[in-house]
Amino acid sequence: MVKSFVIGFIIGILGQSLFAPHTHLFLLSLVLSLVSLFFIFLRSKKYLIITCALLGISTGLLRFSFTVSDHEAHIFDAFTEEREKIAVRGTISSDPVYGLSYTEFVLNTEGLFIPGGDEEIISTKVLVRADSYQTFEYGERVLVQAIPQKPQAFETETERIFNYDNYLAKDSIYYIFSYAEVNKLEEGKKSLQRSLYRLKTFFLSHAYRSIPNPESGFLAGILFGEKSALSKDYDEAFRVVGLSHIVVLSGYNMSVVVVLLMSILSFLRREVRSVVALCGITAFALLVGAGPTVVRASLMASLLVIANLFGREYRIDRALIIAGVVMVVFNPRILLFDISFQLSFLATYGLIKISPWMTYVVRFLPTKFLIRESASATLSAQLMVTPLILYKMGNMSLISPLANILVLPIIPLAMGVGFLEALVSMVIPVALEPFAFVATIILRYPLWIAKTFSSITLASFNIPPFHWALMILAYVLLLRYINKFSEKQTTTL
Repeated sequence: MVKSFVIGFIIGILGQSLFAPHTHLFLLSLVLSLVSLFFIFLRSKKYLIITCALLGISTGLLRFSFTVSDHEAHIFDAFTEEREKIAVRGTISSDPVYGLSYTEFVLNTEGLFIPGGDEEIISTKVLVRADSYQTFEYGERVLVQAIPQKPQAFETETERIFNYDNYLAKDSIYYIFSYAEVNKLEEGKKSLQRSLYRLKTFFLSHAYRSIPNPESGFLAGILFGEKSALSKDYDEAFRVVGLSHIVVLSGYNMSVVVVLLMSILSFLRREVRSVVALCGITAFALLVGAGPTVVRASLMASLLVIANLFGREYRIDRALIIAGVVMVVFNPRILLFDISFQLSFLATYGLIKISPWMTYVVRFLPTKFLIRESASATLSAQLMVTPLILYKMGNMSLISPLANILVLPIIPLAMGVGFLEALVSMVIPVALEPFAFVATIILRYPLWIAKTFSSITLASFNIPPFHWALMILAYVLLLRYINKFSEKQTTTL
């Protein structure tokens, strides 16, 4: 019964995401609830399942409707249509991202200044893009002047449509302030989040001073997911060879690394190994600021550790589903409009369900230097996310499996040595040089692999857009095969 309700809930969320993402469907939710009551009186298990499913759909529609904010979505429409510059006061609520052409941050607005000097209280979120030479800090109160713009969907290089408006709407952002003039008003209040961001900035400043570029930029990417850490050339090289997940904080990256970490700690008792891994994940999440993306990725990675702790695969399956449902309950829009969530969920599921079979497939590989474990984890995760990547992005990297096998075993070492190097530069500067030399050599290896492999002809190619039904068919066939393998494995045991 619970299963049918959850499936119905997901269908309700997915249905409204697809067909009416900006519409309230309270009436339809009420109708489905009333219809479900009819089946209760039929007193049949089959009809009871239908009742739970209908109630789930109704609940999903109702929950999604609460995320639709007509007021916030149209609050600056009059200024947008007239292309009128406005001035808003607010607090920076994200860690600023520094790019080549602009600096970007999210602003929680507090007031709108109206011509004539009056101020109207307005509470919403906007994405601000200011001059790249300006520096800002989380928690600062600023005055922003710009022409508000509505985010628009656009066509990507692979002829896919990226719904940028829905992507921002999942975080309750409905307007972009480009070419904004920003004036600082106050430093803002002290907070744990601000202290964590300052610690990260302080840490990276030491890394940038002691390690040359692009190695220092790569370290910033693998440690903290800094979006602008790598140059465009290296960013493209990592994309071509299928290594982009390494330099972003996603479940895809963290899950694979945690699997390798558990292998490295295999000499410890399972309980001790799991506790050490969980403490490491928690400490890392706090160090990088514990933003929504980090929390989600850390949760996905922690589930793998919990599975190892209890040694029961079916429990981690349920835990993963529960975690996914809970995240969707908190923010229904991530189900369809957040590819990071989708990749995190699918990659983690692949690592749980496909790894046993994949380990058998790659049994011919040596176990030294974690080559077999790396290959199994990489191929398991990639197999599960490939249909989604092909549908959403249209890019197929033929060299990706080999590149991941060669690079992933070195990532935990690169993260550890890079972190230690920056730490030494802060605490014992006189001992910095040997640490910086070793860290630079280790960090240079993945960069060399990315550059070398991306230059290979046909290392990557684009696939024309195809119907979403083909992606669904691919997952149906894949899940069917996974279930058959799991049943065969259970029978063998």
